[in-house]
Amino acid sequence: MMPANNLLEPRRRLKPASETRNALKTRSEAMRKRVGRKMTVRQDPENNEIHALRSMVDFTGVNVLEIGCGDGRLTWRYAEEATRVTAIDPFEPSIRRAKENAPAQLRDHVKFEAVGFQDFASRTESDAFDVIILSWTL
Repeated sequence: MMPANNLLEPRRRLKPASETRNALKTRSEAMRKRVGRKMTVRQDPENNEIHALRSMVDFTGVNVLEIGCGDGRLTWRYAEEATRVTAIDPFEPSIRRAKENAPAQLRDHVKFEAVGFQDFASRTESDAFDVIILSWTL
């Protein structure tokens, strides 16, 4: 039997985030050269993601926190049902796009913030939200 402290030791060392990003960028550029153009990305055209989400949560009349909202592509699919949505992401350009693309009828009850979760949590009451969504976040 292994001593308990061995379970806490990492089995392998992770690469630094910058090294991983550079490797992904290099692979992406190589793929583009082979294909000869930018690749098209399909983001759930069949709406499977929102159907799965709605099968687990009733958004009617709730306060929602969406962590890692990006440009709001998922936010707009459920926000109309919720009372209030706070959508956070640390990547400022994505938050800017989300605000620019916000449907007029949702601007009053959807708040986008460029902030990381730890900073947001340190200044937010723990019972402020009925539903918390964490989707497509690393």
